[in-house]
Amino acid sequence: MIDVVVDEHKLTCHVTGSVDSLIKTAARHTVHKIQSGQPGLEEVFLKFYDNPEVSETLEPKEVSDAE
Repeated sequence: MIDVVVDEHKLTCHVTGSVDSLIKTAARHTVHKIQSGQPGLEEVFLKFYDNPEVSETLEPKEVSDAE
């Protein structure tokens, strides 16, 4: 869970992977509404290509011919 913001009685965050622990923690309280969504395709690409680790794997590599 990243980008966690608590404002009065509202919690906003970004979750990657399982939301199980978030839901279990929220279940200890009175929950009035849960809203979720998926990032748009453009946001996914921008985050993917903005990541330096990913960018390094996309760099051209020299390939030698083993034969």
